[in-house]
Amino acid sequence: MLALLSLGWRKTARATPKPTRGNQERLPGIEVDELAVPAYHPTPVLKRLWALASASALSMLIGALAAIALAVSLSWFVTTLSDMLRR
Repeated sequence: MLALLSLGWRKTARATPKPTRGNQERLPGIEVDELAVPAYHPTPVLKRLWALASASALSMLIGALAAIALAVSLSWFVTTLSDMLRR
């Protein structure tokens, strides 16, 4: 990079426009039908609170199960290693 800068090479700030290839005709666009859609209605507050409560309960349950699994595996590991030391 230092060699390029010292030789005076520089990158132009803007890209040069690409020349067009002859006279190209514009293709016609595709017609699109506009349909009326129902207005946006926000989710009811009770439904949002239920979603929050159920997501919290599920995360607590999964966390508790993961903690139990970790505790059981660690206790088994410590018991196994301490039994190996007694031999």
